Amino acid sequence: MNKNQTKIAKLAIEADVNIIGETFIVKTDKDLIAKLGTLFGIVEVYNTDDNFSHKLLEIINDLKTEFYLPPYGIQISPQKRFEEALARANRRLFLAFNESIQPIDLRNINVTVGLLRKNEIYLSRIGQGKAFLFHRKKNWEMLILDILSDDSQNQKPNPEKLFSSILSGSLSEKDALLVCNEEFINYFSQKELAENIEQKIPEDFFRYLGNQIKEKSAKNNFYAIAIKLEPEEKPIEEFVKSSSTIKNATQHSIDKLLKTKNETEKYLTPSMASDWKKAIIISKNLIKKIGLFILTKTQTIIISSFNFLQQKLKQSKNNQVNDINKNQLSETNKQFTNDQFKMSSVLSQKNDTDLKATTTTTTSSIIKTDQQLINQEFFNKKNKKFIITINKLPTLINDWLNNQIIKFLSLKLSQKIILSLALILLFFFSQTVVWIGRAKELSSPQNSPTDKIVQEIQQLIDNAEAQNIFNDEAGALHSIKQAQELLEKLPKRWSNKNLRQELDEKITNTYRKLQKIITIDTPRELINLGEGDFVGLARTDDSLWSFNNNTKELISIKETGTIAKKLKLEIPEIKNLSTLDNHYLAILTQDNSFYRYNISKNQAVKTKPSKDYFTIKYPTPSPLLDPP
Repeated sequence: MNKNQTKIAKLAIEADVNIIGETFIVKTDKDLIAKLGTLFGIVEVYNTDDNFSHKLLEIINDLKTEFYLPPYGIQISPQKRFEEALARANRRLFLAFNESIQPIDLRNINVTVGLLRKNEIYLSRIGQGKAFLFHRKKNWEMLILDILSDDSQNQKPNPEKLFSSILSGSLSEKDALLVCNEEFINYFSQKELAENIEQKIPEDFFRYLGNQIKEKSAKNNFYAIAIKLEPEEKPIEEFVKSSSTIKNATQHSIDKLLKTKNETEKYLTPSMASDWKKAIIISKNLIKKIGLFILTKTQTIIISSFNFLQQKLKQSKNNQVNDINKNQLSETNKQFTNDQFKMSSVLSQKNDTDLKATTTTTTSSIIKTDQQLINQEFFNKKNKKFIITINKLPTLINDWLNNQIIKFLSLKLSQKIILSLALILLFFFSQTVVWIGRAKELSSPQNSPTDKIVQEIQQLIDNAEAQNIFNDEAGALHSIKQAQELLEKLPKRWSNKNLRQELDEKITNTYRKLQKIITIDTPRELINLGEGDFVGLARTDDSLWSFNNNTKELISIKETGTIAKKLKLEIPEIKNLSTLDNHYLAILTQDNSFYRYNISKNQAVKTKPSKDYFTIKYPTPSPLLDPP
């Protein structure tokens, strides 16, 4: 029995440069696709502020990346992972919507994101995206369903929950799915789409549609994704994996990721090193050869000296033993002759008993005296030979140096010059490496306590961002709290003023980016401002700001629910109020004038946004709007 395989293809034809859009199918590791599925989607934005449009594309790119990040445990299903990714995208879109100075019409945004896992489909959308399910009945009739059509499509989108629902289902070998924008409905009938997708694979289907669009000279943008189950031409034998292999799949992926990380760090470490370290790495082979040559020569000299000393000591020892034996024999003979003469004179005067006693005593005393003389003479000669050998060692070294000098002097003049220059260059190169290293150490005190605190704070901020990505809110808050405590330990010197301010801003920005999911059953009313035409809110560190167009008052509200102050502003009616930073507010009036309000001075100055405010991070067909 042949198995079915899921085929997916995409189409993107862009003729209108005023529309920002894309069609994507995420391609990643085959193991991850088999485990988590394939992300796909369509993005189409028109008549919208460029800054918000590029933030939207950035959020979609983050969604594609974060969906395939570890952990890959079985405790989180692909559907749950998909829901969490859409929830994070909702929060980021709402934040971008609030930060936008220009009003955003959410009806001009069409985004459809889906997940394909085997034959299972999960879809969610923003706006008016289309998704047609073509089902072949038993009598070969085609049933066409617009699965994303509902009664709520004409309702105003909620900016807090743009991806409001997820549609799920499964495909069979009789089904085909087409996700597209509304332009396809204007140029192709549903019957024509059904007949062609039934007869062709997705790649050929889109090739046919592309040719038809070119013939009709359509000047619109077409985005589409087709999914279809096709039987395999040749059945592929599947090897049944044991349960132990399935259990170890997660660990295998982690080991593979760590191995890739280590290889990448090993490859990148030399390129990130300082110049003097690079010079050491480049000259590593030369230094190794020179060191090996010096070590070999030194070892040869030591071994030769040791063998020479050992040979001399052995020779002196043999000579000493021979001299001692000769001296011992001669002295023993002389002493024996004298003793024999004395013994003969004593025998003539005493009896036999006295003669035996005298002979024994005299013989023992003679032996002891001879042995002491032999030992003393042996050690004196041994020490004398050893001292002579040690004294010869400087002479041997001097002879070796003289031989090297003679060899050098016997070289040709050109060889002498080359060798001398090589030695001089080697010396200056070594000194230069040392000087550069010392200069680097003196210019960047990496081991200072302040630098260690800064590194720890930066590491905690990075940990908080990583924990935030994986929805570990408690861990992220704990890391931020530790970073704030370390910041208090940083010495409050004038030289650290800018550093403290920079770290404080990083901690504050990280805290604001926390993706907290809070469900409030009975929300508490913070404050009731009464009747009036209010615009806002804008938020700074410790206050909320709102403007009453009726009374021309700018109201500051504390988080405790109390009004801190009311400030009169003589400006036209306000259309939008936003925060630039903790010291300035951005005000857009009904006549499209832009004001920058200084909170500390209570002063609103009419100005123009700088060109930096209109930075575009990703290149698109849309032209860059000039700032007002």
